[in-house]
Amino acid sequence: PEGGPGRPPGPAPKMDSQAVLEFLDEHNPDAAKRMREALQENPAMAERLLGRLEPHIREALAEPDPQTRDLRIAQLRNGWEIMGATRTLTDAIRQETPQPKLDEIQGELRGLLAQYFDIQVKLREREIAGLEARLGQLRTEMATQLSRKGDFIGERLTQIVKAAQERRERGRSEDGPPGGKR
Repeated sequence: PEGGPGRPPGPAPKMDSQAVLEFLDEHNPDAAKRMREALQENPAMAERLLGRLEPHIREALAEPDPQTRDLRIAQLRNGWEIMGATRTLTDAIRQETPQPKLDEIQGELRGLLAQYFDIQVKLREREIAGLEARLGQLRTEMATQLSRKGDFIGERLTQIVKAAQERRERGRSEDGPPGGKR
């Protein structure tokens, strides 16, 4: 939602559990399925999990820049994939899985971590581009202000003189009686 003219948008409204599930349906169907099962088996725990996901999803969806929004959604998806691969590796280590299989699992996790790193770099690049654009706007505004310095001084001086003359014509002065004595 808009914060008003010249103000940044305010925080996005909180999402309900159904909206979080719909997001998961689209972006992580396996997690959505597990979450629906959890809602049947242990509704309180599932609601807590949905509540923990909600601010991250809300933040991603509230992103006004479409490219950055897509990157934030990719970041969420990648994070879920990393958690799953981490669980797989942890289970394999506990079960004393043969080294070739462990190497394969670690390779998958390595690829996901590389994706995470790349997403972070792209997000930072988008942030820098936005800051550079804003900096350009500020420089343009400052150049315009500087070019109007003489106009600014002239307008303010005219206002001050006009106000002083109006006070004199009304026969009163905010500085005390005529002659400067009080």
